[in-house]
Parts: sequence; C-alpha cells; structure tokens
Amino acid sequence: MDAPKERLPLQIFEDATFQRRTWKVERVGWLVIGAIVVAALFGLFGGGWLGRAAVAAADGRLSLEYDRFWRLQSPTALKLEVSPPSADEDRIRVWIAREYIESVNVLQVMPHPARVEAGAGRVVFEFAAADTDAPIGLAFRVEPERAWRLNGAIGLDGGGSVQFQQFIFP
Repeated sequence: MDAPKERLPLQIFEDATFQRRTWKVERVGWLVIGAIVVAALFGLFGGGWLGRAAVAAADGRLSLEYDRFWRLQSPTALKLEVSPPSADEDRIRVWIAREYIESVNVLQVMPHPARVEAGAGRVVFEFAAADTDAPIGLAFRVEPERAWRLNGAIGLDGGGSVQFQQFIFP
C-alpha cells in the first residue's frame, strides 16, 4: 500500500516569551547550584577554610579554635590554648557559659579535668597544671543538640574570655 501523498501541517503553538523566561530561570538555578558547590568546597558546611575560626582573649592568655559552621548531632572540637599558670598556681580553671553547655552534649574533655563545678551562668573545669613554660592545650569534644545559632563564651577564672558563635545546620 502506498502512503498518502498529502500531509497535514502540525499545529505547534510556541510561546517564545515563556521559553526565554524558562531559560533565564534555569541559568539562575545553575548559578545557585554552582555557588553552593563552591561554598561547600571552601568549608561553608563545616571543616574547611570558611568553617574554621580562631579567637583570642584580649590579655593573650587564652585562644580558641572552633568550627563556625557544623551539623546537628555531629561531634566537633573546641581547642583551647592556655598560657601556663604563674609559679604560685598549680591549677588552670576554665569556664564555659551555661547557655552553650546546655545546647551541646560534652562527649570528652582532654586532658581529664581534676574537678568540675557548676556555677551561676557557667560551668568551671579545673585542670592540674604541670610545670612548663609552653602553652597548655585543652580540647572539648562536643556534639550540638540544637540547630541554628549557638552563642558561646569561654574564659579563664580570673582572666580573659572569648565569645564565639556557631551555626548548626539541621
């Protein structure tokens, strides 16, 4: 059988304005996805150049290194460096604001504190100090229990303090 020689025209309705708008939205979407990937590579979502932060007390006796951006229920560390105590002191007393402690689960404190005291608005960790001239390193492994913004403060009893903020992704 022979096919009919007469062809019917196709009825295709084009909306060029709609198509151009769709292409613009698609390009913006690709740019947003690209920006998110670049931000993740630089550490916006934790563990990278943008995510790490360090602050020091005005008196220079205490410095803190922490993650600015982190994830809910994922362990992270607060690393402290404390100048050695004076010759007449054999203890280092570090406090952390209660508001911060109530928002995280403290998994581990290194070295192990000799004593922990709960006070009004803060929790004090007391460490035995060895006779040394080098700064002493302390680490608090914590796991955020609350999403969004956490405000924290850490300081030395009778010394300087630092304030910091973390953004916790859900």
